[in-house]
Amino acid sequence: MSNRKMRPGPNAPSRKPRTRRTGPGLRRGPSRPTGPTSRRLAYAAIEAYLSRGAFVGHVLADQMQRGDIDRRDRSLATELANGVVRRRATLETILDSYLRRPAEELETGLRALLMLGAYQLLLLESVPPHAAVHETVGVAHQIGMPRWAGFLNAVLRTLQSDLTDEMTATLASDTIPLNGRNDDPAVRARRVNKPLLPDPEENQAAYLAAAFSYPEWITARWLELSGWDEAVRLCNWFNSPGMMGLRVNLLRTDREKVLDVLRTAGVEATEGAFPESIRLPGTIRVEDIPGFAEGWFSVQDESAMHAARLLDPKVGESIWDVCAAPGGKTAHMAELISCEGRIFSTDVDAGRLQQVEGNIRRLGLRAIEIMQVSADLSDVPQRLFDAVLVDVPCSNSGVLGKRPEARWRMEPDHLRELAVTQRRLLAAAMAHAKPRGRVVYSTCSMFPDENAELVRDVLIRQDIWRIEKEQIHVPGQPGDGSYQALLVRNTDS
Repeated sequence: MSNRKMRPGPNAPSRKPRTRRTGPGLRRGPSRPTGPTSRRLAYAAIEAYLSRGAFVGHVLADQMQRGDIDRRDRSLATELANGVVRRRATLETILDSYLRRPAEELETGLRALLMLGAYQLLLLESVPPHAAVHETVGVAHQIGMPRWAGFLNAVLRTLQSDLTDEMTATLASDTIPLNGRNDDPAVRARRVNKPLLPDPEENQAAYLAAAFSYPEWITARWLELSGWDEAVRLCNWFNSPGMMGLRVNLLRTDREKVLDVLRTAGVEATEGAFPESIRLPGTIRVEDIPGFAEGWFSVQDESAMHAARLLDPKVGESIWDVCAAPGGKTAHMAELISCEGRIFSTDVDAGRLQQVEGNIRRLGLRAIEIMQVSADLSDVPQRLFDAVLVDVPCSNSGVLGKRPEARWRMEPDHLRELAVTQRRLLAAAMAHAKPRGRVVYSTCSMFPDENAELVRDVLIRQDIWRIEKEQIHVPGQPGDGSYQALLVRNTDS
């Protein structure tokens, strides 16, 4: 007889919780806190993501504004919500082995709680297994769904019984890769008592997709472009906390002062490749750091700083930032020319242009003209620029670790649609460059058909332009992945 048939269904009644001792001579019943907890906050974000595709960061921010929440609860809630969404495919693949029907067919809230509990058991080493189960079942009671409690408890404890404490670097159907670590790029996996993942010997792409949690078309693409070892490295690195970059506003302060402030606040920080760049080994809430509100620095990965540096804006030049929002590259260029020039900053999204305005005010920048434009750029003034930066919409395949939802929002058909937009934007940028003007084409993608192949295809039809320089930034070396090409108009016509 199959053991699976003996497992309770989702509507099975929960057993009456036992009282437990909390101190000498003291006994406490099953009462649970009524205020928000880290797991309850995470549950709200995960459920919103599963039910309506909400960004977990937005849901968490909204939830955390409603009460005085301990910093540790904030941190754990963020780790849980982001981790569950990021490792969604891994969790669903494994949970399906313990359910009578696929996890996606369960009630959304129950599915969210199962994934939340499984994430803690499988992938969060800092949480003891008993706490992972007990606290997750407790959320069911907190949200008024006690009928889920027995089912949750049974499934999670059965999963727990199949886990071992053995860690290995071997990737196989019975090993679950843990989240990557910035301090150790090697893959670490937890061994389980039975095969729960596809066999990598039979289908490498399917294994990587399930084990590391990506759409299979992405893992297949990485295997095609880079081979097994690099595909595994990318899968692992995008599941790590990642590095965080700060760009110092040299018009208001210097890097040493910001480094001193960070170190005083207990934040590990090192110098980056540019005089204005700082590297942090993990992410922090920058709004809490002294100097942020005063405009001393902005958050920007070093790979993104290369775009403005490659364009090399000069004092007195006229510059167009075509797809400017949220304004990081516009601000960087203004800082590089000490606001002694003119920057035309455009975007199609009025809401995101407000972010540009907010960043400019905070940083104390001037000489920037902001304008909302139509998608076809037909309303852009007929003027020519010394330099144009066109940071095009792309697949985000070089920054998949930044937002947990990013990997699930990409589709192969979307890449083909993006290519049409990318070509049109690049052509418009080139048409608005002065004779001997410069254009930098920039993406945060690692796919050649959005990068070098697309640029060369556009230049086939342009005999007065040449590629002066190309830059490819590989994810994890040291920051995000990106591509930039500097194009120069090589005639006076």
